[in-house]
Amino acid sequence: MEVKIVKPKSHLTLDKIYIVVGISQSDLRIVDDDGEPILYPISLFEIVDKAIPSDWEVVMGDEGETYWNPDFVKPGFYEDWHDGDLEVRYVFAEYYQKLLNERA
Repeated sequence: MEVKIVKPKSHLTLDKIYIVVGISQSDLRIVDDDGEPILYPISLFEIVDKAIPSDWEVVMGDEGETYWNPDFVKPGFYEDWHDGDLEVRYVFAEYYQKLLNERA
C-alpha cells in the first residue's frame, strides 16, 4: 500500500509518497523522513495504491483489526526496534527493502 501525505506534519514531506508497513483502524505505520517506522493518523494521507501485500496477516487487537507482516506481530516488535535491537532492525530492514524493490 502506498499513500501520499496531504496535511503538513513534521518528519513527513508534503505530497511525498510513502510505503505503508502496517495498518490499524485509525493509523498507518510508515517510515518517516528520519527513517523511523512511526504510526500516523490515516487522516493525514491520501491513498495512492491500496494493494496490501499478500504476506500480511490480519490480527485482532484492542482497537480492532490491524494488518502487518507476520514477523512484526510479536509483542514489543516496534519497541525493540526503537530500543536499537539489531536483530529486530535487521528483520525490519530486510522486509522494508523487499517492499521498496516491489515498488520499483
